[in-house]
Amino acid sequence: NNNDSNIVYVTTSGFNGSVYRSTDGGLNFTEITGSLPTVTKNMIKHRPDDILNNLYLATNVGVYRYDDNTADWEVFNNNLPNVSVRDLAINIVDEIIVAGTYGRGLWTSPLQSTQQAQYDISMISVETPSSGDLFCGDIYPQITVKNNGINNVNQIDVTYSIDAGANENFTWNGSLASGESTQIDLPVLAGLPVGEHDLDVSLNITNDAFPSNNAGDQTFFSNGIGIAQLVNTFETPEEELITFNAGGDTPLFERGVPTGALLNTAVSGTQVYGTNLDGDHTNGTIAYLYSQCYNLSNIIGPVLKFHMAFEIELDWDLAYVQYTTDGGDNWSLLGSASDPNWYNSSRFAGDGIADNCYNCVGAQWTGTNAVMTEYSYALDALTNESEVIFRIVFHADPFVVEEGIIVDNFYVDGTLSAEEFELGGFLIYPNPSDDIFNIRTANAINYDFTLTDLTGKIVRKVTDVNAQNYQLDMSGMAAGIYFLRLESEGRVQTKKLILK
Repeated sequence: NNNDSNIVYVTTSGFNGSVYRSTDGGLNFTEITGSLPTVTKNMIKHRPDDILNNLYLATNVGVYRYDDNTADWEVFNNNLPNVSVRDLAINIVDEIIVAGTYGRGLWTSPLQSTQQAQYDISMISVETPSSGDLFCGDIYPQITVKNNGINNVNQIDVTYSIDAGANENFTWNGSLASGESTQIDLPVLAGLPVGEHDLDVSLNITNDAFPSNNAGDQTFFSNGIGIAQLVNTFETPEEELITFNAGGDTPLFERGVPTGALLNTAVSGTQVYGTNLDGDHTNGTIAYLYSQCYNLSNIIGPVLKFHMAFEIELDWDLAYVQYTTDGGDNWSLLGSASDPNWYNSSRFAGDGIADNCYNCVGAQWTGTNAVMTEYSYALDALTNESEVIFRIVFHADPFVVEEGIIVDNFYVDGTLSAEEFELGGFLIYPNPSDDIFNIRTANAINYDFTLTDLTGKIVRKVTDVNAQNYQLDMSGMAAGIYFLRLESEGRVQTKKLILK
C-alpha cells in the first residue's frame, strides 16, 4: 500500500490462487479473494494517493478492480483485453493504467475515478536543481507542488536539507485551489563545497491525507571558479576536480601519483588525474573529469591547455573533450581532428572504414602516446560566454582494457582584458602562509580587495586601502586555497593564496 507501509497485498500462485491483505506489515493476513473467478492471479497494484485504496489485479483473463467501498472485485476492461496480463503500472500523473500482456502487446486505460481527500498536498518535482546540474555560484532552488485535495491550501511548511544535514524551514503563504499547481522558490543555497550534493525537500499541511507524496530530492554538483592562467597541478586537495561516471557508480578518474607500467609521469609535482593510477581501467565505462567554471568573456584569446598521456585500445576506446554553457543541460564536442595540436582520430561510428569504432564521435584520441604531451585548443568561438565548463570524456567498451589516460596541468591561458589588466609593483608574501599575508605595493596607491574561497564565496572585503604595506590576517580561517582580487583605478589583479 503506497499510503501505509503496514498494509501489504499478496497473491498466491496457481490456478486456484487467492488474494490476501495484511494490516500489520505481513504478520497476519485476511483473504480478500471475494467473487474472483478461479484463474491465475499474476500481479497486484495499489493506486497511490487514494482514500478508497483502489487495487488492480492482473489475471490470465484480464484485469480486475477492488476498492474499500465495494469490498469486492469487478472486471476492469475499459480498453483492456481479456487475455493473460503479466504486469501492471499505474501512472497517477496522467491518470492511466498500463497493462503488459503475454504476446498481445502493451495496453493503456484511464484509471477508475476515485474520491478526493479533503486535504492533500503533493510534491510534483524539484525543478531546480535538476539531476546532474553543475552550478558555478549560488543555487536558487525551486519546487512544484499540487493541491490534490478538495479544499484550498493557504499555507505550506517546507523543510529542506543538504547532504542529510540540519533541516531548514520555510513557509509558503498564498491560495492554492483544488487541482492547481504552483512553483515555490526556496531560499538561496550559497557557499556549498565543491562536489556532489543531495537536496531533500518535504512538505507539510494541516490534516494532509497522504504525507507519503510530500517528498522530493535531487542530486547536483557545486563547482569551483576557474581563474585564467592559474594552472591546476592537482598537487593539493583544494585543486580536486569533480569526477563522475555515467550510471552513477564509483568514479573512474582518481587523483594521485601515477605508477602504471606506461603511464607514470607527472608534469609538475607528483600528482595527476588518471583513469587508473596503477593499472588498467575498467570495462564498459563512460567517465567524466570536469573542469572548474571559466568566465571567458574577460579573457583575450583564451586557450584551453592540458598535458595528457594515454594508452587506449585503438579504434575501440576513446577520449575527447566536451563543453557546456548552460550548467550541464547540454554538452557539445570541443574541436575536430583537423584542429592543430588536438585530436588524433576523425573516425566515427558507421564510417565504413573498418568494423570497429562503434563508440567514436568523429573527433577523439585513441591508440597510444605514453609521453606527457601538451594539448591546446583556441576558444575564440566562446569568448562571449561567461560560464563555461569543460569535461574530458573517457569511453571504454566492454572488452579489452589498457591503462587509459592521465592528465596534468589543466588550465585556460590567455591575456586579461582591460578590466582585468594587471596591477604593477604588487607583491604578496609569505605564500603559502600559516596566518599572515603581507600585501606590498611599489607605490602609494589606493585599492580595494575581495577574498574568496574556491566556491566563489566572499569571505572578506576591504575598501580604500592606502598603505604600501598591508597585513592580511587569516587566522582562524580554514586551511586551503583562496583568491585575492585587488582593484585600483579600474585595473584588477587576482592572486592565489594558500593558507596552511
